[in-house]
Amino acid sequence: MRSYMGYLPPEQFRDFYEEIIKEISERFELKELSKKNRIPHITFKSPFETSNLELLENFVSRFCKKQKCFPINIGGYGDFDKKVIYLAVKESVSLSSAYDLFSSELENNLQIIQDKDYDKKTFHMTLVKYKELENKFDDIWSYLQKKEIKFTLPFDNLTIFRKDKRATDIRKTYWFSG
Repeated sequence: MRSYMGYLPPEQFRDFYEEIIKEISERFELKELSKKNRIPHITFKSPFETSNLELLENFVSRFCKKQKCFPINIGGYGDFDKKVIYLAVKESVSLSSAYDLFSSELENNLQIIQDKDYDKKTFHMTLVKYKELENKFDDIWSYLQKKEIKFTLPFDNLTIFRKDKRATDIRKTYWFSG
């Protein structure tokens, strides 16, 4: 099964995220984006295949029990080759260390190995992608550059997301308790 790891931000931030999606969708008349019901999250570990969800859940549970909450900063926007626009998460020593440790343990304990070119430390929160952009990347990008964004959030959980061709759903959220 295709899964990936993410961070679920606090409800107040999720409300902000949903508002900015709505604003972009209405302002630029993005029909595909207005239909989308994206789960507000920050991608922590890009999609990977696993056949044993119970094993993955046990691994993530143990990992999170050892982790301590730390702050992350969201500021500005980024893009992937003008195909995706996202809210940028500033990389920090804490975030990078947690990612490296998680990736290493995932590979060692579950033998899940990812394409190193695809699985990069680009922590982000997708706003608009591919077809949703409707060839309006430059206009949307220009508009967003005028909107300052600055948040500090507690990075205090990891969530397993399941993904298929049509939808993504939340499997389970684990809170840091270390």
